[in-house]
Amino acid sequence: MNPVRQTILFQGDSITDGNRSRNEDPYHILGNGYAFIIAGKLGFELAGNRPHFINRGVGGNRAVRAVYIESLGDRGKMGGVARTDR
Repeated sequence: MNPVRQTILFQGDSITDGNRSRNEDPYHILGNGYAFIIAGKLGFELAGNRPHFINRGVGGNRAVRAVYIESLGDRGKMGGVARTDR
């Protein structure tokens, strides 16, 4: 029986991004930070399961934040995801 292949997602800010590449370059797809280090350690320890690692850190003065506003006066309630640029 084949083991279940796990996907491990790194999601966060520029620290998570770690200067990762935006293409399929296998040498830079996880960046140069903690995501790369942890993926190397877990990849070794869980090699039999062939884990798949994804880095979706966001760098470059961009932030994605979940926004839920209870009341907007006459406009009522609103929820969603907003992107802010500095």
